[in-house]
Amino acid sequence: MQRVYTTHVITLELFWLALIWEHLRRYRIRFSDHLAITGLVLLFSIFIAAPIDPERLGTVYISGPWFFLGLQELLRYLPPLLAGFFFPMIFILALLFTQKRYRFFTVIVIVLFLWLLAYLILTVMALSH
Repeated sequence: MQRVYTTHVITLELFWLALIWEHLRRYRIRFSDHLAITGLVLLFSIFIAAPIDPERLGTVYISGPWFFLGLQELLRYLPPLLAGFFFPMIFILALLFTQKRYRFFTVIVIVLFLWLLAYLILTVMALSH
């Protein structure tokens, strides 16, 4: 692995912790309860490497890592503030309201689904270049 995206990993952990905080108070995690899934994830990560870097750097088309292709494609069509801040923030804010106690829970789930579908379409568009 040539690049380490430490800030992305830490930010994801903080958002994840904020979203599951209510559940953590009720559910106690013991490592022995999750040995099977931990072993499967470990085996998967040993044998299958994530394609973080492009195959040929700078030959024809310069692209970001595979998990940012949708965002990079969006930056072609929208200003950086909209594509790089507001579009991802829609997803993060929608995740914060995914509890069933909110009366607009169904709308939030639809927004999340449409956001993921749009990001998938943008990623496929970027892969076709």
